[in-house]
Amino acid sequence: MIGLPAGTRIWLAAGVTDIDALKALLLQRDGEVRQLRDTVSTLEQALNGIDPKAYLRHVLTHIADHQINRIADLLPWNVAGQLQRKTD
Repeated sequence: MIGLPAGTRIWLAAGVTDIDALKALLLQRDGEVRQLRDTVSTLEQALNGIDPKAYLRHVLTHIADHQINRIADLLPWNVAGQLQRKTD
């Protein structure tokens, strides 16, 4: 995606000539951004002070040899004691 200066006719740069189609596209993207923001917020709450990189490293290290019926063991609240806390 190319950054466009303010005031540029974005709908023309995006190849959209129908303004209603542009509005629908922008509303759809706005909804997707809001949903992603909510998902990130939920993940941050689930991590509850756990360093995200340490958690991801732990999961990627252990998931290959982990039993599928015990996958819940890798959830953040179940491995919190094994990981270092996030320092701000």
